[in-house]
Amino acid sequence: MASLSYERSRSLPLQTGSQIVDRVTSLVGAASSARLWLLLLNAEKLQLRHLVRVNTNAANDDEQIERGAAGVIAGASLIDDVHAAVFVLERLGGERFTPTDRLWARSITAACQSSGVELAGLVVSHSHGVRWLTGDDFMA
Repeated sequence: MASLSYERSRSLPLQTGSQIVDRVTSLVGAASSARLWLLLLNAEKLQLRHLVRVNTNAANDDEQIERGAAGVIAGASLIDDVHAAVFVLERLGGERFTPTDRLWARSITAACQSSGVELAGLVVSHSHGVRWLTGDDFMA
């Protein structure tokens, strides 16, 4: 897939899961390490210039993940014009969701609800590509 430049992407709102997966595929692609990415969106669902990358190797238990998710979202909420965010869990391995993926997803969802930042989407970048993560995948 051809890379999407920021100049081109900033005029294309992210309103559907398919659009979000396409954008994440273009910007992040298949995983090469363990990181959390945030695509920050304004009220019109247009991506802001900020693409935030957070190393998640150190977060390996429930409390660290919950604190990490809350801290990342608190920081994002301080950036001007941030209304919503897409979160990308980048990690090596297969496309099947892991217990850690589910914990990150629950922690991110809770932090977004308490911060006022809308959760526009959750995506897992794994060793072979990108996969959309729904509430049914992690709330069960």
